[in-house]
Amino acid sequence: MEWKNWLEAYPEEYQKPLIETLDLLRKGNIRLLGPNVPFVKKYWHFFYMIPLVTVHYASMITHIVLTEKFDHFQRADLPMFLCGSACIIKTIIIYTKQEEIREFIIHLGSSWRTDDLNDAQLKLKKDAMRHLSYAVIAFCRLGIIFSVQFIMWPLCDTVIRRLLLNQDIELQLPYSCVYPFEIVDWPVYLAIYALQVFCTLYSTSYIYIGT
Repeated sequence: MEWKNWLEAYPEEYQKPLIETLDLLRKGNIRLLGPNVPFVKKYWHFFYMIPLVTVHYASMITHIVLTEKFDHFQRADLPMFLCGSACIIKTIIIYTKQEEIREFIIHLGSSWRTDDLNDAQLKLKKDAMRHLSYAVIAFCRLGIIFSVQFIMWPLCDTVIRRLLLNQDIELQLPYSCVYPFEIVDWPVYLAIYALQVFCTLYSTSYIYIGT
């Protein structure tokens, strides 16, 4: 059972912030499904995620190791590698503890009070929910916007300068990686770019921000 189905039983004010973060995790291919869901339905996406992420991180590690004098913090290679590593650890923890997480969410939702609150409690609750809403917007939504801007800027810059301005520049990628082939034509470039977008946005940003 998808998380949206078992959240419907609880108040909307309780659902709203959870939906934001759980939806990010869903986009990052992390789903808190029920215990009766078949194994293949739960984990089928890992059959393509693991090979793609392995190739991406192997190429990043190779670049970091081989270029000793390069400041990797200038292009966010090392920070993003560390963030990605943290996301892998978070994913493992979530999947090994998913039943405990589901039970905690269900227990908290069952004890969520919407009635029999005095004016002071209502005001305190309203203020807390408003602050939480602002935090979700600032951290989750703006975080994704900045991630998309960061990951897509090299492509936009390359297209504008090479195709519109006819400048002879290299095909730019978000991260400096080492591949066993040269990236000199557009099909290979776009394929590698799509790989880096997937591994950064869907396998890192959504999970990192969603947790």
